Amino acid sequence: MQEICRILKICKTEISARQSGHGESVKMDINVGDVVRLKKQHPCGSREWEVLRSGADFRLKCKGCGHQIMIARRLLEKNVKEIL
Repeated sequence: MQEICRILKICKTEISARQSGHGESVKMDINVGDVVRLKKQHPCGSREWEVLRSGADFRLKCKGCGHQIMIARRLLEKNVKEIL
């Protein structure tokens, strides 16, 4: 029982550190011209997007239909499955 309480206390500490921004923050190296595969697909069925602009936010172009979007860096880094 004590072991379970210790594990839960550790997990709770890690979660609160992540939420408060004190955890390690890994910045992905995504550059203009890269193609990224996202976790969720676009309504056209494609998961691949070309990076047209990078910075605090990104401009992405869908490889399936050509639709362009602007997305915040934090949101993109959360949803990237892989960089092709």
